Amino acid sequence: SLMEDDDDDMLLLALYQKWYKMDENQTPSRMVLLHSVDGVSPSAGLGTDQHNEWLRVEKEMFDGLKSITNKVLASNRMWKYKVSLFEQEITLGALLPEDAAEHVTVVMRTISNMRVVNVNAAKFVDLLGRRGDSTTDAGLKEVRPNMIDEEKRNMNKALKLRVTDKLGARVSSVMSQWQGWTNGTDHIAGVCDTIYDKLSAVCVLEMTKNPQHG
Repeated sequence: SLMEDDDDDMLLLALYQKWYKMDENQTPSRMVLLHSVDGVSPSAGLGTDQHNEWLRVEKEMFDGLKSITNKVLASNRMWKYKVSLFEQEITLGALLPEDAAEHVTVVMRTISNMRVVNVNAAKFVDLLGRRGDSTTDAGLKEVRPNMIDEEKRNMNKALKLRVTDKLGARVSSVMSQWQGWTNGTDHIAGVCDTIYDKLSAVCVLEMTKNPQHG
């Protein structure tokens, strides 16, 4: 849906053609992201100058593509491209079903006192420009506040609120304490007990309703 008489569309096309090339060695052929362009690499370590420049390029491509898709796709079709697979699973399994509160159990963990600058915090937060394979984490020295993906953080908070509003008492919260350089484990036993109690209650209820299955 790119318009040849639209300068912005043509600049976006040129940018994609610069970073993506057709790989005809694959069957079928497919467009692949280049490893490096003009000394800038998507695989550069998080926080480096190279990576920061890639973030700028990536955002320009993403914003342009998002703008175009908003023009041609209805909001219900856009949804799955805007949220994570995790959120899609939660939405379809716990938010959309009318009877979700009867069979869904949720335990939410909150980490207290986590120091974002700690490099180990990268395992527990969304970072700008991180790819699914997390190869860009290699060589990461620190996690600075300006490296946090605030949009994803806010989306995660909003998802938690929707789940809590929908399921009410079926949601349990646990607090873990950040200890030195990593997350503590004192909360794990409590999480296990909570899940056991809730699942046991569901099993007992089902056996009471359907004794032939007990």
